[in-house]
Amino acid sequence: MKKKYKTLLCFILALSILPLVFFISKTNSIGQEIYVEVYEKKGGYGYKISISEKIVIQQDHIPAIQKQIVFKNYNDALLIANLVKSKLESNKNPRITIDDLNSNNVEYNEFK
Repeated sequence: MKKKYKTLLCFILALSILPLVFFISKTNSIGQEIYVEVYEKKGGYGYKISISEKIVIQQDHIPAIQKQIVFKNYNDALLIANLVKSKLESNKNPRITIDDLNSNNVEYNEFK
């Protein structure tokens, strides 16, 4: 009878530790500093995302739209760059959508 309880206790302990190990591995998967740099470009702005001094994203145009339009101001570029950074830090897909642009009031079209 004691052997059953020991086995059951070990099983429950293993099940309770497994989610903790998964959580720790997900939160530390990048483990490196992510840097954002907004730069001036002809007619507007773009941004770069670097991890450990290596450029991993260089966005010369506003993402998620069909036209190749630069960010009209520094703040819009910085806002979206920081959103991408946040997604990377959370181990999420860093893709930017039209909804992301609209919810952050990024100006990308006069007829929006």
